[in-house]
Amino acid sequence: MFASDGGQPSSSRNARRDLAVMLAVSLAVFTSFLAMLGSAPHTWRLRGVVTLWNLPFADLGNILAGARCATQGMDVLVQNPCDPLHRAMNYPRVWLVIARALGATSPIVPGITLAGLFYVSAAFLPRMATPSRVLLWLLALSSPAVTLAVERGNNDLVVFVLSLPALALLRKGALARHAAGGLLLLVSVLKLFPGIGLLLLPRKSALGRVGWSYPALFIVYLAITYRDVLAIVARVPHEVLMSFGGATTIAMFMDLLFGVRVGGEVLLPLGCVLAVGLVGFGILWGRRGPTREREDVEARPHLAYAVLLFVASFSLGSSYDYRLVVLLLALPTALDAATGAIGPGVCRLGRWVALLILLSLWSGGRFPGLPSFLGKALLLLDMAATPMLVFALVALAIRLYLPAPRVDLR
Repeated sequence: MFASDGGQPSSSRNARRDLAVMLAVSLAVFTSFLAMLGSAPHTWRLRGVVTLWNLPFADLGNILAGARCATQGMDVLVQNPCDPLHRAMNYPRVWLVIARALGATSPIVPGITLAGLFYVSAAFLPRMATPSRVLLWLLALSSPAVTLAVERGNNDLVVFVLSLPALALLRKGALARHAAGGLLLLVSVLKLFPGIGLLLLPRKSALGRVGWSYPALFIVYLAITYRDVLAIVARVPHEVLMSFGGATTIAMFMDLLFGVRVGGEVLLPLGCVLAVGLVGFGILWGRRGPTREREDVEARPHLAYAVLLFVASFSLGSSYDYRLVVLLLALPTALDAATGAIGPGVCRLGRWVALLILLSLWSGGRFPGLPSFLGKALLLLDMAATPMLVFALVALAIRLYLPAPRVDLR
């Protein structure tokens, strides 16, 4: 499946063909999703997705409900009775402004629109549409993690859609980099955790210190809204079976193997230690690779951005599986590495990263009717896939973006 696709640049005709193929794949997955709207919860479970009381686009609906309650003077970060499930809104208040601007009372039309934008945007990522890549891309877009994000109408899809043009602009001139900084700052304001991605901005340009200005603005925003940030963090739900992260990994390990449930006050620091250890080993492993030419981060910003956001999400302790959509940004570079398009020194590592991305996207699914031993095997795979991916992604990024040591320590 990971046979070499060749490293030569595609012609303009081939590029148009590749885009057409990937758009067709995205359209097929989007159509299959639309066909399932309104289906019973057990039907969604066949795709590994757990719905919320058969409420399509429930996360988007939570924001629209929050906008209605906010007009009645309620603090929706504390209570949100307009939501069918009475869930407090755990997103920055800027979403209330967006919801009022939409003027929608039902999440159906905005949810379908957001899903369509997401699938179309995803089609612009891959290159060299060989049969193996088409199959892998189809598997990725159809995975439970991605389907969960689309079914919930979660605003991580907005992060994905807005980040793509920003990452493309990073490879342009100084003015384009300012536009990229503005888009990445907007994404950070909307969702907070993507603020780590602002570290990708170049430190200097012809128009000034781009790299420091946007992170500084984000820090000012956090300082101004720190009460809201604390309220959001306090009300973020934690669900082990549909989540990933350092604390989630340890909780699953203790429960599955020993039948012990550890409290959150212990899990969070242990999860942070696990994340730091995985990143550290990834850095060491990456630097042990064969000597190769250093690749500029700006040439492949999608991988670097995905690594930053994924590692940050893992380090937070627990993030819902829909946040794994960020891994789609890393998949094309992983496939380039796996097929030798980047160089011989990263082929094996690229194959592992591509495989672990697919396992991470699929292993969190909950499928009914599985024999008990297969269900337990899936849980064990879910427990192992994302920690291994943290290690492998960091190693691949180090191998690509940093010069390898002159002495091979192996």
